Amino acid sequence: MYKAPIFLLILLLSLISAKPVATQEEQLAEEQVEVEETKLTVETRLGTGVEERELIGEASSFPLSVGKVYCWTCVKGADEPTEITHVWYYGVEKMAEVVLPVKYPRHRTWSCKTILPEWKGQWSVEILDEAGNKLDSIAWEITEIIEETTE
Repeated sequence: MYKAPIFLLILLLSLISAKPVATQEEQLAEEQVEVEETKLTVETRLGTGVEERELIGEASSFPLSVGKVYCWTCVKGADEPTEITHVWYYGVEKMAEVVLPVKYPRHRTWSCKTILPEWKGQWSVEILDEAGNKLDSIAWEITEIIEETTE
């Protein structure tokens, strides 16, 4: 007696929740967008400063007394204005996320992180495109450098 209304209710619910099937053209367009979003290439380096848009004090290990570490990135292949993000990690803990505009086909940009004396250890910076795809990553460390004394 109640079988027909229950069947119709189930059929109606399944039609409402069903996703439309994408056409082949739509699938190809989605794939093309993904390819376009990841065509940027980057060169990433670390140092103690930036002067005239160039990195200075390049290194992969810095003393506790460094104060700030700069992540410098040269982005190539941007056909139109976009953004990249520098994500700073101390070990596995995210310490900062800096969104940087990219306005030209070849664009140099940078961010920096103030380093506290107790932050000795392994660090890394991930460089992401506007869609969140990882373009590059660079690992480095803060070490306790013991100065040698001569007697």
